[in-house]
Amino acid sequence: MGGVLRDAEPVQRVTSDGDVVTVITSKSVHKARSVILAAGPWTSQLTEPLGLSLPLEVFHLPLTLSLVELDHSTTNKVSNFVNVY
Repeated sequence: MGGVLRDAEPVQRVTSDGDVVTVITSKSVHKARSVILAAGPWTSQLTEPLGLSLPLEVFHLPLTLSLVELDHSTTNKVSNFVNVY
């Protein structure tokens, strides 16, 4: 068992005959017993030809991440603080 991650290889079409899934990309044709589609907002476009209607909804969520670095030599005072937007 195992898997292969294909990067920078846009999927053009996915088909299935029931036993084998065929993934046609810009570079090659791949066949497998199962496939994980991680296509984000484009997932429904790939699954609709297979008769799968997934109720996916795409929306933008603002995210703020704060990174704090503690200086343990001075009783855990904050030595560096960065906001990422």
